[in-house]
Amino acid sequence: CDGCLLPIVASFYYCTQCGFFLHKVCAELPKVKHVWHRRCRPALVLTSNEVFECVQCLWLSNAFAYKCEECEQCTCLQCIIALTPGARTCLGHKHPLFFYPEYKGRCVACGEDDIKGLFRCKDCDFSLDHKCFSLPITSQHKNDQHLLSLAYGDDNSYLESHFCDVCEESRDPNLWFYHCATCDTSAHVSCILGRYPFFKLGSIFELPEVHEHPLTNVKKIYYYPNCGKCGEPCLDLALECTGCNFIVHDEC
Repeated sequence: CDGCLLPIVASFYYCTQCGFFLHKVCAELPKVKHVWHRRCRPALVLTSNEVFECVQCLWLSNAFAYKCEECEQCTCLQCIIALTPGARTCLGHKHPLFFYPEYKGRCVACGEDDIKGLFRCKDCDFSLDHKCFSLPITSQHKNDQHLLSLAYGDDNSYLESHFCDVCEESRDPNLWFYHCATCDTSAHVSCILGRYPFFKLGSIFELPEVHEHPLTNVKKIYYYPNCGKCGEPCLDLALECTGCNFIVHDEC
């Protein structure tokens, strides 16, 4: 889906001319959204075709987002859903979770300590941070032809089985991971999602303040040309002009 960049397994809309896909839910998103905990007064406005770092979960993305016109910060769709007032349900937990912006503690999914702002259960010691709460329930990986499912407990007691089938390093069975039931493979969340799970390469941007021609999102894994702004090699994400010899780091 070009709206949320998650796999489509239900009803969707499709443009036959440009190959643009949208979940039915993403196509019907409200243009304006109010988020209860924000300090800024204006409501958030739905935006697209923009590279941003989500102010809540810190994922880099160019999917749909809600943007504050006052501070210009963007919030991804997953975090907007998570921060809608009321109790939230969660994978692997029978009780509802509530968001406590000032609470500090440990996330049970990734094991990180001393995190401020957690989704927490009132009845037991169960907390999730923004990033883990918004993890995709299913995800794809080039090493597996099936969708992998997010898992929260490994019942296998054999120590040698607690390895990641992507990086082949050890894996903590108490932390969340992705699992393919068909192939019986398991992997770290980071190995399945990678650095940019919500980033679609090939998107085209009109940025006249940067370059006179349209720029395309690319990821350089070899031949690192120098950035047109800072002069350093463009390794990883960059914006490139296909019509002339111009490239610039995303952050530049």
